[in-house]
Amino acid sequence: MGLPQHPVGHRYVVDFFVPSHMLVIECDWSYWHRDSGEKDASRDAWLVTRGYRILRLPETEIRSGNAV
Repeated sequence: MGLPQHPVGHRYVVDFFVPSHMLVIECDWSYWHRDSGEKDASRDAWLVTRGYRILRLPETEIRSGNAV
């Protein structure tokens, strides 16, 4: 089961976390992520070096129903 708005590594809070798969799911809504490319890349790198896998879902895919 996934956990919404879950703290990971005492450093970040992610949109969803699936502990059994070490999977972080981030929903990139344009309002929240419009200028965060560099910040997101740094955060992703930190998570990956600690064994997490990351799935980023852009707003357009979420709204169209093609995110899965």
